[in-house]
Amino acid sequence: MRTKRSFFVILPVLTAVLTVLCINSTRLEAQFDDMPIDGGGVYHRQTRPMTQEEADQANEEHEEEISRFRERLDRTAQDQMQIYERLTDAFVPPEAFEATIQRITEELIDSQVEMVGLEARSGATQRAIERLTIEAEDRIADDEISQAMEQIVDLRGRQVERIQALYGPNNISSQSEVDEARLGLLEAEIALAKHLREQRGTTGIDVIAAMNRQLLDGEIRMAELEVRAAMLQASLDTAKELLPAIQEYKVNTLRLDAIAQEIAKMDALFREVRAGDLTSER
Repeated sequence: MRTKRSFFVILPVLTAVLTVLCINSTRLEAQFDDMPIDGGGVYHRQTRPMTQEEADQANEEHEEEISRFRERLDRTAQDQMQIYERLTDAFVPPEAFEATIQRITEELIDSQVEMVGLEARSGATQRAIERLTIEAEDRIADDEISQAMEQIVDLRGRQVERIQALYGPNNISSQSEVDEARLGLLEAEIALAKHLREQRGTTGIDVIAAMNRQLLDGEIRMAELEVRAAMLQASLDTAKELLPAIQEYKVNTLRLDAIAQEIAKMDALFREVRAGDLTSER
């Protein structure tokens, strides 16, 4: 069935999406562990005290180097904000991306499993209804008491018609005779209806009615699940399209951290070099 096929097809796809996220995250972390930051200045202790001109030049070069790194930091931060807004508007914030995919995947699998179960129960219920209906019709058709009571109702009806005909133009019969004939017809109809109701109970008609209600409830639930599964699948499709963006967001996160660390190292090293130079001067 279509639901069963989609259920077994979607599992490897969803697993692959989650696996790609995990693998890429691990690779990105390993890649940035030893990531070189281009443009880093080289600072070394002087073997002699700096002149004022050399000190001014060193300060200027240091500020230029730090400025370039901060520009890179600002550009990366702007890119990061744009990616964040795009992911948030289209799906969820980046920090909730993987958890949301996991939740949607689980909900979709649950819906697919329930749909498979509903289809199986619906088919079994439909076959049971068909079988019980045939059996009930056969039993009612073979019920001699029902046939006899139907004949009584028919005779009572004819009697009412005959007495009414005599009472009308010729006044041969009285009103009381007409009323008595009608009462007899009514009693016969009541007795037949009661017997048929009891027969329906013994032949499974009531059971069939209950099964039909269950079948209808199942069809309603199936329609709800199909709509929900379609919405969940659409969300997963959106997430799949956003995978490059989430990977770029992770790269930028690592890059921002690396640049900030490099700036801090450059500042610390420069201060250390200048402190040593000043000590040598004294």
